[in-house]
Amino acid sequence: MKGVRKLERSLQIKRLYTAGQYQNIEFTDRIDGIPEPLCLDVEYIKHLENIMIVRLDLQEKKYFNIREKTRGLPYEETLVILEDLLAQERAKLESITDSQKEPKDVI
Repeated sequence: MKGVRKLERSLQIKRLYTAGQYQNIEFTDRIDGIPEPLCLDVEYIKHLENIMIVRLDLQEKKYFNIREKTRGLPYEETLVILEDLLAQERAKLESITDSQKEPKDVI
């Protein structure tokens, strides 16, 4: 039927971590547009939420790992390390998007 919207669901989880010296850092994971059959499946949503929680904890570990690597370094050295990490991640993203642009063989 025209004009009838299908049910969709969004999930969002926020975690607040202590970064020391009265500082906090917040990580958020959000998934939008979960289609009707899946958003009504309690088991599916439970596992999706568990994945989101683990991803947040993984991000927190990565953040504090980078922070530890740069602790005590001069400001300029820290910038070089962070800019290098950023360049590496951008190159990986570009590689993924470039590979998706390549024409696929049609049988």
